[in-house]
Amino acid sequence: MCEAIKNEESIYQDWICTILDTKDKKGHEVRRMVILNEHLNENEIQEWVFVHCSNKLIAHIKSKSKHDCIIMDSTFSTIKDHFHLVACDLLKGIDRAQVMKTKARIII
Repeated sequence: MCEAIKNEESIYQDWICTILDTKDKKGHEVRRMVILNEHLNENEIQEWVFVHCSNKLIAHIKSKSKHDCIIMDSTFSTIKDHFHLVACDLLKGIDRAQVMKTKARIII
């Protein structure tokens, strides 16, 4: 398992990925991330792994929030060189400018 998540409390885990709440909610009602269990960067993952992680994160974020949510890539990540995605509600948040500057966004 990757050191980045080894000591974190997970919400969901399977053989590919782990979902957990982010340490900093940045003012959002809900803010979660999905991270690969194996330490890989974005260039090393296959498309089906990205789809699997995205689908799991969508299911978990939408079960927690009734509002529109967004999935973002790791453009402004504090965990460098490791594939993960962050999802949060669009209702609140002190990081709106940063959200809009993020390269890949999926609104759900």
